[in-house]
Amino acid sequence: MRFDASTESGPLESCFAAAKDRLADRADGILVRDPPIDRDVPKNSDIDLLTIGAPDDFLPERLEIPGERRVDVMWVPRSYFDDLPSLAVRGLIPHRVLSSRVLQDRSGALEGQLAELSRLFETPALRARRIAGLMEMGFATVREIGVSWDAPAVALFWLHMGHSACLAALADGLGMLCPNVYTRPTETLRRVDAMLGSSESLGMTRALRLDEDLTEMIARLRRFHAVMTSRFPEPDWPAAMREMTRWEYRYFAAREELDWRIAVAEELAAGGDLTGAMFYLRFHAYALIRLPLVADRAAAGGDENFLRPSERVGPEFARLCPDLVEDMQWLLAGPDVGRAEVEAALDHLQGFRERTLATLAARGIALPDLPDWAPFVAPEAPKKTPKTYTEETQHACS
Repeated sequence: MRFDASTESGPLESCFAAAKDRLADRADGILVRDPPIDRDVPKNSDIDLLTIGAPDDFLPERLEIPGERRVDVMWVPRSYFDDLPSLAVRGLIPHRVLSSRVLQDRSGALEGQLAELSRLFETPALRARRIAGLMEMGFATVREIGVSWDAPAVALFWLHMGHSACLAALADGLGMLCPNVYTRPTETLRRVDAMLGSSESLGMTRALRLDEDLTEMIARLRRFHAVMTSRFPEPDWPAAMREMTRWEYRYFAAREELDWRIAVAEELAAGGDLTGAMFYLRFHAYALIRLPLVADRAAAGGDENFLRPSERVGPEFARLCPDLVEDMQWLLAGPDVGRAEVEAALDHLQGFRERTLATLAARGIALPDLPDWAPFVAPEAPKKTPKTYTEETQHACS
């Protein structure tokens, strides 16, 4: 499980050396994605590192190494490795860890911890708990639709995440690792379709309208980014704001991040994966849509999760950026999306969920009872108690 950087080509070896040097005083251990170059985008592939250190939460960071590939760093709390059974059920986190190899290890214990995590990952009881957690994510995204009917594009974006959560559960049950399924689901979809002889890729493309014009998407995204970052530069953070939100704001707002993600999307599309390219850019568009909402919360001295909203996204964005609502809608869903398109995508997701649960059951994976996936419906206001005849007549005569 150890990665030998010296076996890589000269440029890659020097990139790893530079990254290790930059992280040396902060990292207890460093893991690198295996293989280090993304096979789907070899030209624009970055280097993915998991860096184990002191932070209390996941913190994203980009290392700019001149003349080398971009290096994506995700800081992982070292405390997670002190409780491997809990790490094994933390959604996609163990997928990410087990997709990596050890690049650097101060403690000398990391390889043994990865071997034990791999064993725990396959334990039936822990697998069932992990899959149930992934299905819970899908449940939550579908619930969000219930408060998003007045912003159908936002509702359709939640269904992007719902499809990814369901796919993650299915892939996990099939014994696959899928660390990037929430941003790049199509590679996992292809593997699932190949194993099951299914056509989930085509169904998801149609349901989520992922065959739109990529050139138009990129042009709109560049304009949108320029306006967002001009109007909403990184705030003066209040003490209440969590550290992860501060790092994510900086990470997603960076112009270099936008340029790189567009290059990746273009390479995906050139290789025949327009679905993956559109999905990837829609996720980044959503992150940019969060900038004004998080900045507004910061100005009020509050706290906010960067990607998971505490308020309804559509109305809040319309309040803060009324002139950009049409752009927001196009970026998340393409042109002319309405309730009918959302309901059709929801029907597709419900079918996907049923097929996923049937496949998992056929493989002997015993899940706990799971709630139905349905949009949130506000409870009816309590009805007024009818007045008695005496009360009515007294009121009329008074």
